[in-house]
Amino acid sequence: MKRPLKKGDTVRWRGLWGEAQEKPAVVTGIEICCVGKYGIKVAEASWEEVKKHGVISLGNGHWAYGYQVDPIDNELRR
Repeated sequence: MKRPLKKGDTVRWRGLWGEAQEKPAVVTGIEICCVGKYGIKVAEASWEEVKKHGVISLGNGHWAYGYQVDPIDNELRR
């Protein structure tokens, strides 16, 4: 089972609605149960919830829908 996504985690992010080359990015905010871009702010969430209806704020000044981010293998071993 994957550990939940938490603020401060580094993820693999793909811009351009998931079409760009992936880059590492630090999670600065997580919102779930989103309608459009906005939802309920949380400190952590299951990857299932993030992928389904999540929006992630990133330390590089961007934000992403849940399908645009994936865990980095090192994050799973914590």
